[in-house]
Amino acid sequence: MTEHYDSAPPSGISGSMQGFDPEFTDIVDYILRITYRIWEGKQVGLCRDYYSDDCPVYTLAGYTEGAETITQNTIRTLAGFPDRTLHADNIVWGGNDQDGFHTSHLICTNMTNLGPSEFGEATGRPAQIQVIAHCVVRENRIVEEWLVRDNLSLCRQLGCDPLAYARVQAARP
Repeated sequence: MTEHYDSAPPSGISGSMQGFDPEFTDIVDYILRITYRIWEGKQVGLCRDYYSDDCPVYTLAGYTEGAETITQNTIRTLAGFPDRTLHADNIVWGGNDQDGFHTSHLICTNMTNLGPSEFGEATGRPAQIQVIAHCVVRENRIVEEWLVRDNLSLCRQLGCDPLAYARVQAARP
């Protein structure tokens, strides 16, 4: 990765996206569109189209793998936070369509806890947190992802005890 870009290139000229669906003009467009479709558009089944079948995902909760697991985890998150929106504060990226792209997506997410979640029963409370999603993308698919979510802030905003939450999470296999 010799070139790195902060958000979309200022020229607005389409980049080379060989191997990607023709609708995507560049890697930033790809990340923004698929994120919107999956979360705000509630087209969760698209996870099966945009993630590889063996995609490793590394989170604070541990390691998971595959498009189907990503789909199910997204459904669970939306059950607890059905109005969740993801605003891209910034996307930095490098790479190309031949070797693959790396993208880091800084997200401000707003949501209301309207259903049960990993934090317990629904609280009805709104929350806003930051998330970073770092992806490796090749040929129209995310093939590796790292997610960091500000669980401490989310826990506090929902009225949960952060230490009790951390103990429960640490005890999970």
